[in-house]
Amino acid sequence: MVVKNISSTSTSEFKSQLSTLLSSGYKPTLALVFSDGEFDNREVAQALNDFSIQYIACSSSGEILDGATYAKTISVSFFDMDKSYFHIVRQFVGKDQSYTKGNELANIALDKFDNPAFISLFTLNVNGEKVIAGLKDVLGAEPQIYGGMAADEVTFKPYVFTNENIDYDGFHSIVLDGDRIEFNSLAIAGWEAIGTEHTITKSEDNVIYEINEEPALDFFKKFFGFFSDPLSQNDEVTTVNSQYPLQIMRKDGAVLRAPLNSDEDSGTLIMAGPVHQGERFKFSIAPGFEVIDETIESFKKFKNQVDQPDAIILFSCKARHWAFGPMIDDEIAALNELWNVPYHGFFTFGEIGKNVNESTRFFNETCCLVTLKEK
Repeated sequence: MVVKNISSTSTSEFKSQLSTLLSSGYKPTLALVFSDGEFDNREVAQALNDFSIQYIACSSSGEILDGATYAKTISVSFFDMDKSYFHIVRQFVGKDQSYTKGNELANIALDKFDNPAFISLFTLNVNGEKVIAGLKDVLGAEPQIYGGMAADEVTFKPYVFTNENIDYDGFHSIVLDGDRIEFNSLAIAGWEAIGTEHTITKSEDNVIYEINEEPALDFFKKFFGFFSDPLSQNDEVTTVNSQYPLQIMRKDGAVLRAPLNSDEDSGTLIMAGPVHQGERFKFSIAPGFEVIDETIESFKKFKNQVDQPDAIILFSCKARHWAFGPMIDDEIAALNELWNVPYHGFFTFGEIGKNVNESTRFFNETCCLVTLKEK
C-alpha cells in the first residue's frame, strides 16, 4: 500500500496539488482529510468526489504532517488501497443515540468483514464511551477502533463533512478488513494526579453540574481563583483547563477529562468527554516538560514491538497543544523520526485508541498513535 500526503493553504492550492498527484500516475482510492474549519470544506470534498476517491473528513484545530505542525491548512493522506478492503459509513447521531449507533456500526461492519477495524472521525455531541460499548457488545471483544473528535477552536462547533453537508452531529468511519490491514496502537498521556479527591455529585453525559455538592463552576472558580474559557484564551499555555485536567479514577484505570468551556447561567462545566455521576477525581498536572520525553520513550518501546508500517496516523489532544505550546513540536518531530513513513494527524477535542492494557478507550489530553500496514 502506497500512502502519500499533501498540505494546502487554500482550496485552489489543494485542487492543484491533487491534480499534480494524479497526473503522476498515482491512483488513490481512499483519503483521510483534516482541514481547518474556516475553509469551504465542501469544495475540498467535491474535488475528491470528482476523482472517485472515497474519504472521511473533519474540521481540525491544527494539522500534523510528516513531523511538523501546521495551522489553517487542508491536510490529506491518500491510500491506494484495494477497494474491497474498506467501506465508508456515515452516521447521524442524535441525543442518546451513541450506544445504538455503535451497535449499528458493528453490524454493518460484520456484514462486510469477519474481522473489522475502524478509523473514525466524530463530533462533540457523540459520546465516545457509549459508541465503544455499543461496538463491543455486538463484536464480543475489544473493538479495533481508532480516531479523533473533530476540533474547531474558533467557534467550538467542530464538524465532519462531505461534499454535500457540514454535519455537527456525525460519526463517520472507514471500516477496514482487519485480515488485510494490520493495526497497532498506543495512547500515552503522562499526567500525574495531585491533591485531594473530589466527587462529581451531579452530571449528565459531558456536563458536570455539581462537584462536592456545589455548583461545578463555583467550585472550579473557588479552587483555582478563576475559570478560563477557551473561546477567549487565545491558546495561552497557562490556562487552567489545559494545565489541570480531571483525572477520574475508574476500575480499569484512570482517564483524563478536560473542560472545554463553561455556562455561567447554569453554573456548569462542559467537558471534552463523558463523565459519570458519583465518580471521584483528582486534578492532574504534567510533571514538567519531561512528560514529552517520556512519551517519546514509550513510543520507542512500542516501535520495537511492531512491524514497520506503511503509514502512521496521530490523534493528539488540542489541550496538549495548549498546555505545552511550542514544545509539542518536539514531540511531533521525534515521533516522525522513529518511522520513516508517511505520518499524518491533527489536534483533536478527544481521542479513541488503546491504553497500555490493550483496552479501547475514549481519551482527553492524550497522544494516540496508530500504525497501518497492508498484510
